[in-house]
Amino acid sequence: MINKNNLIYDFLSRNFWFTLSVIIVLISGLLNQYFPILLSFILITVLYYFKSITKIIIFFIICLVLSDNLSNSLKYFEIVRIICIITIFFYSIYSAKLTKSLVNNLLAILPFWFIILLSLSNSPTLSQSFFRSISYILLPVISFITIKDEIRKYNNYLISDLLIFSTLILIIGNLAYFLLPDYFIIYGEGASLRFSGLFGNPNGQGIYCFLLIPINSYAIKAKMISKPVGNIILITTFISIILSGSRTALGCSILFYIYWSINNFNLYLRAFLKITLPMIAIIFASVTINIVKQNKDISQRLRFETLADAGGRLSSWKWGILQIKEHPFIGAGLKYDQTLYQTKISAFIRNNYRGMNASYSGILALILDTGIIGFIFFNIFIFYSFYQFIDRTIIVPLLITFNISITFESWIVATLNPYTILFFLQITLYQNVSTNKAKTGSNKYNFLIH
Repeated sequence: MINKNNLIYDFLSRNFWFTLSVIIVLISGLLNQYFPILLSFILITVLYYFKSITKIIIFFIICLVLSDNLSNSLKYFEIVRIICIITIFFYSIYSAKLTKSLVNNLLAILPFWFIILLSLSNSPTLSQSFFRSISYILLPVISFITIKDEIRKYNNYLISDLLIFSTLILIIGNLAYFLLPDYFIIYGEGASLRFSGLFGNPNGQGIYCFLLIPINSYAIKAKMISKPVGNIILITTFISIILSGSRTALGCSILFYIYWSINNFNLYLRAFLKITLPMIAIIFASVTINIVKQNKDISQRLRFETLADAGGRLSSWKWGILQIKEHPFIGAGLKYDQTLYQTKISAFIRNNYRGMNASYSGILALILDTGIIGFIFFNIFIFYSFYQFIDRTIIVPLLITFNISITFESWIVATLNPYTILFFLQITLYQNVSTNKAKTGSNKYNFLIH
C-alpha cells in the first residue's frame, strides 16, 4: 500500500535498485554503444522474471523519452524501446483475460486499425509505415490489458512512480541545460531561449508536461498521491513548460487546469463558467496581446512575431490540405505525412520557410495518413473512450485541450514517442480508477455540468 504521507520515502524504498540499474545503463553508454543494450536486456529479463511489469512500463517510457533526444550518444535507446514494447506486448497476450470493457475498447478501435492496415496499399514507404502501423496496434493492447492490470493490482504504484520519475526527468533535463550547455542543442537566444531538457525539441518537453498535468490532477483527486507532492509535480511541470517556450502546451495546460478547478465550484456556477469561459478567454487573450506588444522581453519569449501565421503552420496547413485529394478516403499509411513534406517540398523551401518541413497538426496528419474514413473512425474511438470515463468531470477539460493540442502538434500519429503512450495510459486510468467525488448518476450526460 502506498504511504501517501511519506511518498518519497516509499518511492525510494521500492525503486532504489531499479533506479540504480537505470543509472548504470546510462553510464555504460559512455563506454560503448552496445553495453547499454545488453544491460537493458538483462534488466528487462530480471524484471520480467520477478513480474515487475510496472517497472518495465516505467523503463519503457524512460526509453521513449531518451530515444526522442537528438543526441547520438542516446540512439541505442531506439533498440531498447523495441525490446520493451515486445516484452510488454507478449506479457499482455499471456495475461489477457477477456472482459466486457476490454472487448468494447478493442471493438471501438478495430475499425481504425483496419483503415491503418488498408492504407498501407497506397504507402510510398511501405516498410516504415508497416512498422509504425504495428506499433500503433501494440500500444492500445498494452494499455487496455497490462497497464489496466497494473493500475488495479498494485495500488496505483504505476501512476505515482510515473509522476515522480517524470518529474525527475524534467528536473534533470532542465538543470543539465544550465550545467552542461555544450552537450545540448540551444534553441533561440536572449529572452527567446528555449529548453528541450532530455527531449528532442522544446515542443516535445511541452507536450509531455501537458499530458502529465491531467494525470497528476486526477491522481490527487483520486488520492493516489498526496496533495503537497502533487503540487510539487504541478509546479515542476509548469516551470518546464515555460522553459520550453511551447505556447500550445502552455495554453492547453492553463485551460485544462482552469476547467478542472471549476469542478470544485457550485453546480450552477460550474455550468455558467464552463459556458462563458471561451468568451472570457477571448477577452483575456485580447488584453494580454496588447500588454505583450508593449513588453519586449515577454514578446520575444512568446515569439510574438510568429503568432500571426501560427509559427509558420498556416502555410504548412494550406499546402497539406491541398495534398488530401491524392488519397482522400483511406490515406497512404502512417508516416505518409512526413514523407510527403520531405519529398514534395524542396530542401531550400523546407530550410528557409518556417513551418514547411512538416504538417504540424495531428488532425491534418491523420487525414493524410488514414484518409477521411480513418479520421472519422479515430474520433469514434476517442468519443467512445471518453464516454467510458468513471469521473465524467474530466471529459470536457481533456476533450477540449486534447483537440487543441493535436491541432497544433502531430504527436498523435506517432507511436514510439513518450506522448502517445501517456495518452492511452490516461484513457485506461480514467476508465478504471474512481475518485471520491465522482458523480456518474443516472444521467449519462451529466459531464456537461459536473
